Amino acid sequence: MQLKVTMDYAVRTLMYLARNKGIVPIAEIEEAMKIPEKYLNRLGFALRDEGLIVTQYDFFCI
Repeated sequence: MQLKVTMDYAVRTLMYLARNKGIVPIAEIEEAMKIPEKYLNRLGFALRDEGLIVTQYDFFCI
């Protein structure tokens, strides 16, 4: 089964946040997961709107 890019990035971001509990800078996720920053910002807002993460400025946390 092949995931769409958005779903792949969402799963990878959530897994990274789960492994690195606490507040994680977007730049750290971008570098570690090789996800473009603009894409990651939009993805973060979508995950926040679904209640899966909390965002604040340039940081995400579960």
